[in-house]
Amino acid sequence: MNQDFVFDHTAPAYQFSSGKSFVRAFRLPLNSDAMAIEVSSSIKENVFVPTVDFYNPSMQLVKRLQPSDFVYKPARMIQGDTLEARFIVTNLTAADAKKIAFMLIYTTDEAQQGETKVIHPAKQFAKASGTVPPNIADPLIPHAATGTVTVQVTMNISATSKDEAKMLLSALGFPFEKTN
Repeated sequence: MNQDFVFDHTAPAYQFSSGKSFVRAFRLPLNSDAMAIEVSSSIKENVFVPTVDFYNPSMQLVKRLQPSDFVYKPARMIQGDTLEARFIVTNLTAADAKKIAFMLIYTTDEAQQGETKVIHPAKQFAKASGTVPPNIADPLIPHAATGTVTVQVTMNISATSKDEAKMLLSALGFPFEKTN
């Protein structure tokens, strides 16, 4: 599954302790051995900087990805600049209290106050063309309450990734591994 979600007046809004935000909620399968999940936020004239909460079937918070967990990825081919986080959910082997049943994506008042530095498009073009990049400042993109987030879910990932995830599970005590 690969789907875009718009965070604007068409999305539900909720007053979190960290501020009011548009929010999207997802139910994850509890019987999946391993799911790779990528959350990426498109950088345009501004960027929605996500916080991602994971809840167990009893609606208890299991894990939170903070805005600082999202990594800037420069534009490539036909995809623009993004902020991305990747992780693996392994519910089949997790203890019941650590299984991830729900995922919430939203932003915080604090995150909206920041900016993200991106590589200037002229520098990206020069690099792709094999020429010397111009000596110009990279733009700062303001964070915003609105934006577009893409969620990509890959089921039944490779055995190598499953093994790595299971090893990390023991160390972390959570049913997923951050892969950025």
